[in-house]
Amino acid sequence: MDGLTKTVALEVAKENIGVNAICACGIDAPGDVFHQWMEKEGMTPQQAGELFPIGRMGKAEELTEAVLFLCSEKARFIVGHLLVVDGGWIAR
Repeated sequence: MDGLTKTVALEVAKENIGVNAICACGIDAPGDVFHQWMEKEGMTPQQAGELFPIGRMGKAEELTEAVLFLCSEKARFIVGHLLVVDGGWIAR
């Protein structure tokens, strides 16, 4: 994901096109890969949320806000970035 995002971002940057990626984990969105893992492990969303440093799973709105930010004019100078939205999962 990192290499693809940066390669494409550099190819189109001069055309004023921003290419970035969002790496999300732990968003409470039934049916996704994380929820499939939770079901396999017999965990509830509350139990899984305790695995994250923030102490809970993310809300769909929190992921949406990250997407909207990267699509906004406020992010016009951000190019080739991977924005991690994971409640501290990677940081731990």
